[in-house]
Formats: sequence, C-alpha cells, structure tokens
Amino acid sequence: TGLSNTGAPDARGEAELSFAEATIKLDVRGLSPLRNETYTVWLAKSSINTSVSVGSFNTAADGTGGYTGRLSGLNSYDYDLLIITIEPSADADPAPTARRSIGGFFTPLKKQDDSAAGSASDVQPAALPNTGDQLPEPAISSRRAVAGALFLVGGLSLYASVRRRRA
Repeated sequence: TGLSNTGAPDARGEAELSFAEATIKLDVRGLSPLRNETYTVWLAKSSINTSVSVGSFNTAADGTGGYTGRLSGLNSYDYDLLIITIEPSADADPAPTARRSIGGFFTPLKKQDDSAAGSASDVQPAALPNTGDQLPEPAISSRRAVAGALFLVGGLSLYASVRRRRA
C-alpha cells in the first residue's frame, strides 16, 4: 500500500496492540538483520502526521524477530498507523526516518455508546462476559449426596430394626 520503501518486499509482520493494557506484541519475518542500525516501531496519527516511538529490535539471521513491551508516551488512543523504520543505533532524532520497512493502517476500537443502535465489528463491546465465577456443582453430585443420605438413613433404620428384634 505504498508504506514500505526499504528492505525485502515479502517481509511480513503481525502486531497486537492493547491501549487499555498499554502493551504491544510484534512478530516479524523476512527482515534482514541490521548492523549499527535497529528496527524501530512507531505508532502514528496519519491525519496530523505525528508519531511516537514504542520500541526497537533487531532480527535473527533467519529474518525473524519481534518486540514485546509497554506503550508509553501516548497522549490519546486515536493512532491509526503502525510503521517499522530503520534507524541509526545511536539516534538522537525523535522523528522516524524515511526508511520504512513494514507498515500498516488499523482502525482503533471506539468505546461503544450504550444508546447506539446496532454494533459495528470494530466497536469495543460495552461489557465482556463474566468468565471468572465458580462453576455451580454439577447436578449429578447433588443426586449422589441425596442418594447417599437415603442409603445411610435406610441402613441405620435396618440396623435399629435388627437390634430391636435381638433384644
């Protein structure tokens, strides 16, 4: 889509971003290892041409690599572009270089308005299901407990009956 201008054209990557948890996990393949340079991950707001560096990494000899870290320095959650640039190892410039390796646009999730009708596929749900509660005891366990109690009462009655006959 015209974002990449450096490196292997078949390089690929996947990123998982959580603004709520302030985390990023990035995996790449097909990027050549660098010397005296690093791959730097940027989040950008394409509409106003501003970006924040979120971390740097290098790749292994087989072209695989990645970055996992915390998102910091974000002033909002309306970033819509993740781009990986090639930067000098000792880079004092706070802006990304023009050497872009991999990049991609994404749609940030918006908080769902409770009054809105319908729901779009890229909208954050108003509430998530509660999956941490204790599961109720299976019905079979309560049946076994009742059967055991009846067996015990029946056994005690039989024992008392036999004792009375012997006495």
